[in-house]
Amino acid sequence: AARSVSITLSKILKLPSSIPAPSEKVFVYQSINTDIKSEDLASLKIKFKVPRTFLSTNGLQEGQVKLMRYNDKSAIWDVLATQVLPARSESEALYEATSPGASYFAIAVPQVETTTAEEEIEEEIPAAAYKAPQRTVLWVIIGIVVIIIIGFLLMKKKRKE
Repeated sequence: AARSVSITLSKILKLPSSIPAPSEKVFVYQSINTDIKSEDLASLKIKFKVPRTFLSTNGLQEGQVKLMRYNDKSAIWDVLATQVLPARSESEALYEATSPGASYFAIAVPQVETTTAEEEIEEEIPAAAYKAPQRTVLWVIIGIVVIIIIGFLLMKKKRKE
């Protein structure tokens, strides 16, 4: 019999003090929590979007965006294999990454080397470039829920065989 599964995706404004920030420049932090035991969860496929204004404002290419996952066991940020997907929108780039489980995540890009003070760079970037669109969060949640449910059901089916 199938059971209900709880998955929570939260945008994080500030990491807990016990978790160090990654060395990369972070677009947004996310937290994914689930009641599925880690041994029952093969992987999570995560789709996310980044506004093209963020990329252009920071002089970045689509391929420079990476999803990072905080590894509780090693206490480091692991860079997940991140693919650029065909865009459905001219205003956002679409990505997909596979994670071994739930945790804290950072959508990140390399730090840009420049002679300008970092404070000045941050002031030049419009605040809107940092704002994740509401629809993006909804689609990420829907995608994660569907993928986790399918994976959970497949694992249940394999165990019965």
